[in-house]
Amino acid sequence: MSIYWSQDDFEQIIKQFFIAFEQFSKLEVITGADRATVRFSWLEHYFYLQFECYIDAIWIEACDQVSECKLTDLSAYIQNNK
Repeated sequence: MSIYWSQDDFEQIIKQFFIAFEQFSKLEVITGADRATVRFSWLEHYFYLQFECYIDAIWIEACDQVSECKLTDLSAYIQNNK
């Protein structure tokens, strides 16, 4: 699925993301010239929701090695709750 978005949409996308996935807790939002990073927690693990405008990409990565072990579970949770 392809959806057009721009940096102007960051705030609304982030808001909708946390509405859709109530188990996630937003901890910090960092915005730059062409990107944004949202640090969030889920089941006591920590992740980054990344936005990159120039390559039109959004992805999630783990904040640490312990959380990296939960990426598969996180993906399953997102897929089952979208």
